[in-house]
Amino acid sequence: MIIVSQNLLKYGVEIPPDSILRLNLAWHEKLRTASELLVKHRFSKIFLDIPRGRKKPPNYNHETSDIMALVSKFPNIEYIAISNIENSGQVIYYQGLFSNVKIVPKIESYIGIKNAADIIATLNYWDKVVMLDHQDLYSDLVGMGRDKEYLELVAGLEATCKRLGCYLLRTVGVVFSGWEDDK
Repeated sequence: MIIVSQNLLKYGVEIPPDSILRLNLAWHEKLRTASELLVKHRFSKIFLDIPRGRKKPPNYNHETSDIMALVSKFPNIEYIAISNIENSGQVIYYQGLFSNVKIVPKIESYIGIKNAADIIATLNYWDKVVMLDHQDLYSDLVGMGRDKEYLELVAGLEATCKRLGCYLLRTVGVVFSGWEDDK
């Protein structure tokens, strides 16, 4: 599974046809701009990222009912990542709201790592997926004075995912640019 960020679109990068386009609502002040991208990419599989509890900018909070309307309008939204999932109850809540898509819990904290097995067990489809936000996890650990445990915790999450037959989405490579688009 290859998921490509919407940020590449503004640089004219072609999205490979077999990849999934990640649309992060944190970068959309208005859902109208997200909707425009969804119309433009209506034939692509979409990975919608909802920045619940996001602390770093940009941080646009959208009403859940508006996001639900957006998801119902675009059947090509196949995955919804929910930020800052720390327990199975949160997964159950979002599965109830978005029953027609696969919920992808984003693990971003020490608590989320410690509860990963329960979170994964709650996923109600055969190809289970969780996402790791390395940067936010590390920041959480630094704030707790536990940054030395970072590598061990990530290895533990990898092992838990492997044991439970769950895909772990991680950043693989990065695209750097020395220029910004003036548009």
